Amino acid sequence: MARDRYKKSNENKFLSDYDIQKSSKALSNIDRMIQIFYSANYRNNFGARIELILEESGLAKWKFAECAGISENTLDQWRSDFKNEIEVNRIRLFKFCTGLHLPYDISKMLLDQKRILFYDNSIEDCVYRTILQKYYHHSKDEINEILRKNNLAKWW
Repeated sequence: MARDRYKKSNENKFLSDYDIQKSSKALSNIDRMIQIFYSANYRNNFGARIELILEESGLAKWKFAECAGISENTLDQWRSDFKNEIEVNRIRLFKFCTGLHLPYDISKMLLDQKRILFYDNSIEDCVYRTILQKYYHHSKDEINEILRKNNLAKWW
């Protein structure tokens, strides 16, 4: 089945391999990915970064898109963005990062590449930044509850 082409498992490896509370190797895994992101082939290549995250997650493409809160079509568009030309909706990218439980350093690199900024004088941006920094490993329901308590729209 074409959907299983990327399938390694149904478990997102970011939950185990990149969580510093659960894995002693997490910091070296995060550092390794950051080094790859800074390498010549990935530096200005949003599509290659998304492809690497897909591979590192260990998820099937359909499951990856489901966890990330985006369609498979959107995922395919992002994966083909080799020249960083596609405009990405900031909320969609926030959902992507938290849905996949990406550590903040990796999320921040994706946000920076798409020139998505946080404004300190915005309560909304303070909440979003806090979610990405401190709650990225929480469930979608927990994140939606944080958003609700701050009078912001749910992401899922």
